[in-house]
Amino acid sequence: MIGPYDRTTRDGHTLNYRTLEMLRAAERTLYFPITVTQGSYNAGGVGASAGTHDGGGVIDLRATTLNESQRLATVVGLRIIGFAAWLRTPSQGDWPYHIHAVAIGDQELSDSAARQVVAYKSGRNGLANNGVDDGPTVTYKVYPQTLKELWMDAKELQTALKATPIDNRVTEEPGDSVSLALLLATMRKQLFDMANSPDPIVVELPSAQEERMVAEITRRVLAGFTGLEFQAGAAD
Repeated sequence: MIGPYDRTTRDGHTLNYRTLEMLRAAERTLYFPITVTQGSYNAGGVGASAGTHDGGGVIDLRATTLNESQRLATVVGLRIIGFAAWLRTPSQGDWPYHIHAVAIGDQELSDSAARQVVAYKSGRNGLANNGVDDGPTVTYKVYPQTLKELWMDAKELQTALKATPIDNRVTEEPGDSVSLALLLATMRKQLFDMANSPDPIVVELPSAQEERMVAEITRRVLAGFTGLEFQAGAAD
């Protein structure tokens, strides 16, 4: 079963699933792509970070290709989701423009990253100079520890598919509503398209009202598969 602190990659950098899920949630507030340039669990690998990237929950995002309004929007989106996030500038240190983000509440933060969360909550910039936070004012938030999305490991799925091929057809059952049939078709198509992907497969749970429906869809789609596990967290 994939849990919040299992590790995966994004743009070639390691991070845990909770951090990845938070990043995906922040991305949905934006109208442009964002790129991870530094990940987590990289002890001693980021000299200018003072150890913040040694544990979990910390990422840097590319900002050199973003304009001023996009940089601001990214920081706002990250903070709304539950990151302590700041735009870092060349005037602050020996680094290019980038966005530094710490997942508040991550249980595997390094000590220095945990101190940055305290600094963020106190309205500071998280740097050695302990300056005033120059970023946008956003209500402090802690993202849940339970994953809100349903994650399935693509390798496990591919192994199961060798014995049980899946296609994008829909098998209707008596009593199916139109919405259930549509969601079933969508999910089957998603699994069909992503079965050969090396990346984790994620099925978003957009609302609590759809949880029963998604559970039923999952049961049908994975019927006959062996060894597959998934975790569905409660949606807001």
